[in-house]
Amino acid sequence: MGILSKGRLKQVGTLNELKSHLSPQDVIEFELADVFEKWQDLKSIKNVKNVELPKPIKILITLDEGANTDQVTNEILQYLVKSGGRIRSITPFSPSLDEIYLKYVEEAENR
Repeated sequence: MGILSKGRLKQVGTLNELKSHLSPQDVIEFELADVFEKWQDLKSIKNVKNVELPKPIKILITLDEGANTDQVTNEILQYLVKSGGRIRSITPFSPSLDEIYLKYVEEAENR
């Protein structure tokens, strides 16, 4: 697979290679049953690098590189439940092909 921008080849690799080069950190998506007002407090959990709220009931959490994904996910889950959050699903976040393309093009233009 190749990423083209302005007629130039910016990156080549399999879909998984392009994803892994884009973000070496793990990103986990938590979908909740209701809006969770304390979502920003999740940043205080060890090895949580970033917390985003792309939709009112979806929380994207980026872990520090090298963090133990299972351990940190368990700590986040415990915090959510203790704070009254009702979890619908927990899934590893995987960017879409469009998102991958845009990130590589932005990186190339910012060089």
